[in-house]
Amino acid sequence: MKAQLELCELDDITSETKNCIAKNKGAIWDILNSLIYNEKFFQQVYDIEQDVNKIAEANNCNIILPKKNQLQIDIDCKEQYTYFRGRVNDLKYWMENSIHINIVDIIEKPSKTGLPHQHITITLDKDITDEARVAFQFMFGSDILRESLNALRLAVGITPNILFFEPK
Repeated sequence: MKAQLELCELDDITSETKNCIAKNKGAIWDILNSLIYNEKFFQQVYDIEQDVNKIAEANNCNIILPKKNQLQIDIDCKEQYTYFRGRVNDLKYWMENSIHINIVDIIEKPSKTGLPHQHITITLDKDITDEARVAFQFMFGSDILRESLNALRLAVGITPNILFFEPK
């Protein structure tokens, strides 16, 4: 089963959403251009029942899986990174004081396609479930399509693809 994306008519969305799109159109176009540029890789990565080992082999990459206490934040553009940086302190405070999970370390590395694409690994002081991992990754601003499809995988009983592809 392949995930399919559908766009709605602008008349069907609220003025608040239209304003958000207008304010972030640069980031949206960066993401769309990135997806169009990498269409073959995009189609492989966003098939919800994919064989990630075949994709890694075809792209000469290693698969980096998170430990049970790690988040993997996938950043695709400068605006997404700015959003991530703006959320870190607020989310760190909330996590420590509301759910008693502490951030131990944050490691940022350029992804295989180079900057502004980044792979950010956040290490926590407690193990978390895949459901919590996907939710936290959403909250930190990880690639929205990646995390949406991971949520879909969880909803239909498929193990989410929480991983990074990095060059060998």
